[in-house]
Amino acid sequence: MISHFRIKDPSTSSIYHHARWKQQSIHKKSTLLVTSQGNVPPPHLSQSLQQKIRDLLFNHVHLLPTSTNSIKPQRQRNPPPTGIILCTIMGTNPISVAAPAKGDDNYVLDMATSVVAGGKVEVCLLEGKPIPDSWALDKNGMPTTDAEAAMDGLLLPLGGTEENSGYKGFGLGLMVEIFCGIMSGGTYGPHIRNWTKSDRPADISHCFVAIDLTHFAPGFEDRMSDLLNYCRNVKPVDPNKPVMTAGDPERIQTQKVEDDGGIQYHINVMKEM
Repeated sequence: MISHFRIKDPSTSSIYHHARWKQQSIHKKSTLLVTSQGNVPPPHLSQSLQQKIRDLLFNHVHLLPTSTNSIKPQRQRNPPPTGIILCTIMGTNPISVAAPAKGDDNYVLDMATSVVAGGKVEVCLLEGKPIPDSWALDKNGMPTTDAEAAMDGLLLPLGGTEENSGYKGFGLGLMVEIFCGIMSGGTYGPHIRNWTKSDRPADISHCFVAIDLTHFAPGFEDRMSDLLNYCRNVKPVDPNKPVMTAGDPERIQTQKVEDDGGIQYHINVMKEM
C-alpha cells in the first residue's frame, strides 16, 4: 500500500520534520511518497536535507528525484546535423537511490540524468581546463571542449547524442519531471526559473519515496551485501582501478578529506566564493 503526503511551499527543515512526523506511516504501509512544491534552496536539494532524510529512513530503500531548471536539449522535427535543437526542455534532474546493506555498508546512488552535472563544467571553467567533447554543446549546437562555450550552451542528456542512446537519459529526466513538478503541482520543464536569475522564486519540486523492506522478502541486507561485494571483487582490467559501486567513491573521498584535514580547492574556485 502507498501513503502519500503533499507539501506546498516547504522550507528545508519543514520537509524533514514533516517526514519525521509521518515516519510511523512507513511502518503501516509498504511505501511512503512525499511530493514537495516550493522554494527549497536551488538549484538542487541541499546535501544536509538529503542526509537528514537518509538518517531518518535508512532502514528502508528510498528514492529522491529532484527537478531542476532547463539546460538539457532534445530533437526537433528538422534537426541540425547533431540532431539537437537549441531549445531547452529540462534540467539535469538528478536521482538519488539508497539501500542498506550489512553493517555500515550501503548503496547510495546520486546522479544527474545529464552526461554530467553542471557544476563539473563550472569547475573546469574556473580551473581553466577543457571538457570532454561528449559533455555539452555550444550555443550553435555543436560539440565543444570549451567550458565557457558549454556554460553558454547546453548539457547533453545521459548517453549523449541519439546514436549513443541519449534518448534514454532524456527519458529518465522526463520521468523526474513527472514525479516532481507534475505530481506536486509545481513548475516543470522549461517553466522552472533559470538558475542564474533571481527575479522570482525557483519553485523547484522534489519527490521522496520510502519503501519499508519488512513488507518484502526477508534478508534484504544480507543479499544486498552479497551483491555489492560480488561487484567489488570482480577482477578489473587495471588492478589500480578496482570495481566500485555507488557510494564507494564518495566514501574514499570522505576519508581523504579527513586525512587531509579539510577540502582542497583550486585558487580560482576560492576567488569565486
